Amino acid sequence: GQARLYRLKTGKPLISIRHDATNRDAVHSVSLTQSAAGPRLLTGAWDGRWHEWKSWPSQPARPSEFLRGEPGVSHEKQVTSLAVSRDGNYLACSCTAGKIVVYRRNCPIRQIELHDFEDVMELKDSLKLGDHGEFVVQRRLELSGGKMLVEPQEQLLPEASVEGFKRRSALDDVEVPATFRFRFVGCLTHGLRRAWRSLSHDGAVLCMVMDVEGSSEVLYSGSRDRHVRKWSLYDGHLLLKYSGHTSMVRCLAVNSMYVASGGDDRTVRLWHKHAFGEGDGCLRIIPAHKDFVRAVALCNTFLERLVSAGEDRSIILWNAPTGEKLREFDQASVATAILLAGSCMVTAGEDARLRIWNTELATVQHTVKHPQRVSSLSWLRAISV
Repeated sequence: GQARLYRLKTGKPLISIRHDATNRDAVHSVSLTQSAAGPRLLTGAWDGRWHEWKSWPSQPARPSEFLRGEPGVSHEKQVTSLAVSRDGNYLACSCTAGKIVVYRRNCPIRQIELHDFEDVMELKDSLKLGDHGEFVVQRRLELSGGKMLVEPQEQLLPEASVEGFKRRSALDDVEVPATFRFRFVGCLTHGLRRAWRSLSHDGAVLCMVMDVEGSSEVLYSGSRDRHVRKWSLYDGHLLLKYSGHTSMVRCLAVNSMYVASGGDDRTVRLWHKHAFGEGDGCLRIIPAHKDFVRAVALCNTFLERLVSAGEDRSIILWNAPTGEKLREFDQASVATAILLAGSCMVTAGEDARLRIWNTELATVQHTVKHPQRVSSLSWLRAISV
């Protein structure tokens, strides 16, 4: 039930963070990223926690939680991957419930002005009282002749022309022109913690990565349904579906040129990020392992470098475009997670060991003992967890 932070260059432990102080539920996924306020750590068991620090790294603040109460999410499910956007305002969680749940933070307040009382009445009719006394829009509204749009799950705030209102009937007394302010009701930073989007697969979602493409951010997800899907983070639209795996997709990696996926069909598949249609874009199929593929990683420095790990206990460095095996690394246990940057590789395994490798020398620089098997890795500059 812990995430542990280490200094990458030395393997020295920095701090242990418990996912939930009230129990010992296993942590299945972690994500460590940088914000303007300092490092932030996400941990996922069956639910999720957002950790920040009063003073890095010795004084963590009290974490905030998410995912609890979402439909289909329960103690029997697992959070398999976590990712946060560049600005920290979008949080994505993949889980074995067969979906990716996307949350929003720091949601902006939107203001509209209505000049027709009939529009005010249409707004009133669309409102429903929530569990915490909030009034939430239930359907998409096109007001002022379609010039003003109000989306479902926007909360009408008790401000402006409805200052302090507590009943829908208060809108009967509003005089036009009237000003109304809205904010997404599930905003994590305002306490309600409701999903903004739910992106579905036809089976458990086993892996997910977030990537920046130009001014946009996207999600790639792999599932028991044997497909890799590409989603727009900002509106939840399905952009592409990569088809070809003949068994479940367990792991994904992405760099500025490629997407790599590994699965129970014992292959690693290399995809072009900007395929034009469903099923297009498979550049190479690598028959990588004699057993299920558990982890893959792509290098952001040397874009053609790919590393994979399988349940056959092998870890192999590949030239991704050609499929040439460059080097194989000896490890006594199955590697469950891998990170790769330049000549540095970090592996975590079922033997409860974290290993930091030099890939050019094929040597282990540091070995760190973890209390139990390690299921997920993330790093930030010279920090690894």
